[in-house]
Amino acid sequence: MALKQYLPSTLRFRLSGLVMLLVLGATVTVTVVALVLAERDMKEVIGSQQYALLSGAAAHIDEHLAGKKAMLAALAESLPAATLHDPAALRAYLKARPTARGQFSFLEIYDNDGLLTGALEEDMPAQPFRAAGQEWFDLTVARGRGLVSAPFASKLAGAPTVLITAPVFDSEGRVALVLAGGINLLHYAPFESLSALKPGSTGFTFIMTAEGVLLSHPNKARLLHSINERPGSNRATEMALGGFQGWTEAENKDHVKGIYSYRRLQHARWIVAARFPSDEALAPLREMRYEAAAAATVFACLAGLLSWMGIARLLRPLQRLRRNIAEIKNSRAGIQVLQLDRKDEIGELSGAFYRLMAERESAQLRTYESEKRARILADNLPLLIAYLDRERRFLFTNEHYRTQFGLDPQTMLGQTVSDIFGAAADSWLGDLDQALLGRRLHFERAFEQHGQTQHFMVDLVPDVAADGMVVGTYLMAMDITDRKNAELIQAAGEQRAAAASRAKSEFVANMSHEIRTPMNAVLGVAYLLGNTELSAPQKEYVDMIRSSGNVLLGILNDVLDFSKIEAGRMELAPSTFQLDEVLAAVNSVMTTTVAASGIRFDVATDAAVPQALVGDAMRLQQILINLVGNAIKFTERGQVLLRVERSANGMAGYAGDAVGLRFVVRDTGIGMDLEQQSRLFEAFNQADASTTRRFGGTGLGLAICRRLAELMGGAIAVSSMPGEGSEFVVTLPFLLPKAELPAAPQSVDDDAADEEPAEQRLRGVRLLLVEDHPLNQVVARGMLEYAGASVDVAENGQLAVERLREHPDDYDVVLMDVQMPVMDGFAATGVIRRELKLDLPILAMTAGVMQSEQERCIAAGMNDFIAKPVDVEQMLDIISRHIPAGRRP
Repeated sequence: MALKQYLPSTLRFRLSGLVMLLVLGATVTVTVVALVLAERDMKEVIGSQQYALLSGAAAHIDEHLAGKKAMLAALAESLPAATLHDPAALRAYLKARPTARGQFSFLEIYDNDGLLTGALEEDMPAQPFRAAGQEWFDLTVARGRGLVSAPFASKLAGAPTVLITAPVFDSEGRVALVLAGGINLLHYAPFESLSALKPGSTGFTFIMTAEGVLLSHPNKARLLHSINERPGSNRATEMALGGFQGWTEAENKDHVKGIYSYRRLQHARWIVAARFPSDEALAPLREMRYEAAAAATVFACLAGLLSWMGIARLLRPLQRLRRNIAEIKNSRAGIQVLQLDRKDEIGELSGAFYRLMAERESAQLRTYESEKRARILADNLPLLIAYLDRERRFLFTNEHYRTQFGLDPQTMLGQTVSDIFGAAADSWLGDLDQALLGRRLHFERAFEQHGQTQHFMVDLVPDVAADGMVVGTYLMAMDITDRKNAELIQAAGEQRAAAASRAKSEFVANMSHEIRTPMNAVLGVAYLLGNTELSAPQKEYVDMIRSSGNVLLGILNDVLDFSKIEAGRMELAPSTFQLDEVLAAVNSVMTTTVAASGIRFDVATDAAVPQALVGDAMRLQQILINLVGNAIKFTERGQVLLRVERSANGMAGYAGDAVGLRFVVRDTGIGMDLEQQSRLFEAFNQADASTTRRFGGTGLGLAICRRLAELMGGAIAVSSMPGEGSEFVVTLPFLLPKAELPAAPQSVDDDAADEEPAEQRLRGVRLLLVEDHPLNQVVARGMLEYAGASVDVAENGQLAVERLREHPDDYDVVLMDVQMPVMDGFAATGVIRRELKLDLPILAMTAGVMQSEQERCIAAGMNDFIAKPVDVEQMLDIISRHIPAGRRP
């Protein structure tokens, strides 16, 4: 900023500077690209040349090692058989061959057990040395051919050393001896030749094993140490150890770049390498950069000078126009158009300027009229309208402030919110600060002043300038006090209505609970009566009682389910189940109805539908039975089809281990029009008033289906045409189990229960029935004794506890009612478990069907749950499952 104020701001200076910058930018861009390409090519040339030299040196070392291996192998092959077991003769034979002695720093002889038996040198170790277990010895014997060993610090040579080995075979082709020639790496001629090939003045060559152990290096202290002191510090080294051959550029552990070349040997697991520091290698390129920068600067300055002179000539007419504009500004006369004799852009600019001045005068007049209309509109709107600057000062207010607060809009101008409203405005200050941060706010606010509370619906709109800076806030507030008071009154009324609705639903649920108890007696007595000797008309009458009772029980179940849903007490019980078992149960339930109606009922499942699911199987079965039952009821001929398929779109909110299924129930029945479909899922409603008279029903079934589907996270839809049938589609989400559960094996007792008649199911079983209702005592005793059990009755929990205290071994199973006088079933179960320490099965018998009630029974210590009205077969199955193994009939 300090430099900017001293620079000329003329158009001539700016255009000349722009041209100079453009030329400089283009020149720099071209130069940079050229230098980058040159650097790439230079690296390629240096790297390729370095790799070629390194490859030649590697070939020389390979050739040298191959010669030593071949010489030692030939020496081993030439040994006379008589010397193989005579160390003195063998040593004399080898000493007579000076060529062998000159090739190695030392030459040792090992027998096939790895024992050092001789050497060309006279100083044999004082202690016997055995090479067995050394990798170089074991591999030579095992493979039957020589090798180059891993490097080691040799005491004999006094330096880093490697061994070249050759096996000596006896007449039977077995390894009898191993010759091992040592090479002193500090004085190895090929290594010294390689050192002379160092690149540049700061580069160097080195040799390492395939495992990264240094064999040759300018720093002798690093020999026999790993080159990779800090793994990951040198990418080139990691590449070479991984098998890379060639050249690359990388940083070392000190973050210094270098050009590295690597070449592997054929006759040893060695890697010949070279490093050339990039700074030295690319030094000529740095000089080129300085020269290019200087040339670009000179070229840009020259271009700027030429543009300065050319633009001065071009802008001369524009200077005359500027002087004319200044004269117009200082003149009080009207606008006088001064024409320039120019046909170019400057002439067009002159004409456009004078037209702009004329339009400006017209716009000022229009602005005045517009502001006048806006003021009239703002003053007559039933809103508080204001504009505040960043210091929260009022710069505009409308007349509604006078109506609302008795304030003069003109006197408010220039004052802050706090100046006018005092502490009452404190709750607004944070909102104004948020608006000044650029947030548009819409909210309700209570405003307390002079002991009165008023409610306002407020909009705060930030005034954002062209540069993005928020310079103020528009405020609009509507008095909603009357509406707010009305909403509070309405909310209180809705709460009372909701409470009344819940009370109604709970009353209906309680009434259904109370009705189920006598229904248990009615259906139970009908069952007992059906087991006696009856005439044909009497059996028909009993069947009528049971059929009507079951119909009434179904209605009660619907009313209870709807009441639980309305009261918010409907609970799901998800568990793992098999879908085919649910469909089989639906098919079984519908068999009798379908047989009586004469229509066809089919169940189909797509192959993509999984069978093992996690969900509430009972509620799924309830939905399907209701839909299929309705379809059969309203279909006089044709077919009803239940089809299960996978949902193509999945289920929103579920992913991964979840699946969406579509249950389609299609019939060829009477169908419905759109008006009937709109009322179909309403409670206590059917498609037509005549439907109830013709087909029966409460109108609750489909309403319950919809509520259950929604509770399970799904939906239900219908499509139908009069006379063409209907199609109901239930879409539900299910979780997939973590693992496929095996089918439970069928026990022998289950098979026996299927085969035995009811009167044989509980033969010899001793039961204690805890029931306070006399009719239920009679019914339950009759059912159980008919099944072969012996039954004792206790009228409440206290009597049951006393009987079990006196005779703890007299009973196999306890059937426990829950709601009883003196002591209920929960308390009695607690005493039996905790005080009497008895673990005999206790089965709850109650009309309560809430999932929470069943869970409470299990939590109290009961083993299972039998619902009332009692289904005899279900009751006998549950009791049979809990009879102790030694007491089963």
